[in-house]
Amino acid sequence: MADEEEINEETEIKEVKRVRKVTQVAQYEEVLQDHEHEKLVCVAWLVEGEENSKQALPWLEEVDTSPALADVILLHCNPNEVPDLATQQELHAIPTIQYFWKGEKLFTFVGTNKLKFKAYLDKALKTRFDEMSIPKAWQRKAAPLRQMLKGDKYDLSEAALEGPLSLTLAIGWDMPTQDPPVQLETAVLLLADGGKALSEQMVIKSDRPKSLCSGVEMVDAKPLCDDDVCVQLALDELDLEVWEVFVFLYIVDAKEKEQSMSAVGDVLYVRLYDRTTNQVILKYDLEEDTFGENTGVLLCKMTREEDTWGFSTASEVWEVDYEELKDKFVQKEKKKKTAKK
Repeated sequence: MADEEEINEETEIKEVKRVRKVTQVAQYEEVLQDHEHEKLVCVAWLVEGEENSKQALPWLEEVDTSPALADVILLHCNPNEVPDLATQQELHAIPTIQYFWKGEKLFTFVGTNKLKFKAYLDKALKTRFDEMSIPKAWQRKAAPLRQMLKGDKYDLSEAALEGPLSLTLAIGWDMPTQDPPVQLETAVLLLADGGKALSEQMVIKSDRPKSLCSGVEMVDAKPLCDDDVCVQLALDELDLEVWEVFVFLYIVDAKEKEQSMSAVGDVLYVRLYDRTTNQVILKYDLEEDTFGENTGVLLCKMTREEDTWGFSTASEVWEVDYEELKDKFVQKEKKKKTAKK
């Protein structure tokens, strides 16, 4: 009778059509090492007939039948059938769910809590999406929909993007070797209607990569492309109090080092990509001879309009460092008056 129950459980798992049963280590490695598909791999360690494994089965069925999760590859591993692999993965409990992308383990979840399983799955999918949204080399070189010049404005609704305005702003330069080296910093300012950021938390830079509100995050561009800075923008998710987004590039400690933007070299560009397709929406090449001896430059602006956003090239040079930017664009906190005794 016990054997019959095990057979039924095995049949039940195989009925989840997209689940691939792993019986050899080679099968497992083949899927995880195939990076071209760029799909999230969910590995479910289950034992047929085991009570906790039965509770995990509905999770797999839900992933299997959800159109939104069609790009998730599902592997079912039984530690009794691939013990060497279970040892390699340091398996300690059943069920264990592991999430991989491009061969790298993102997260591991142990247990039968469906809400936690869903939370880990969402987290893994977001990690994959964030990294995929960084443009690849061939996508960076593709012709943009619009080549911008100084002072140009582009209505982002003209890009005919599918879905929300989910974009990647990439900035790159070709810095000549200098002593002392020039350290460039990017600052993204989220400004309210009065042209001021309501707090310093609305200024995004390398040491504060996420905005206080959702919608802007600075990510590391180097793992997947040779741009120097990548800023992910979900403009539709920005708080309604944000009316403008200014993007500045400036030299850190420029005055102390006696450096200026003319040291950047003859390559400085801004590109805007659709995060969903990585299509180049627009490109803007800045001209070196406009920098002079200034220490910063306003690269571009994005402005909220009636039902979309506008993108404007700027190339306005500034004699500025971060403290001066903060002083000019961040609203000062009002000091509370203390009652006299």
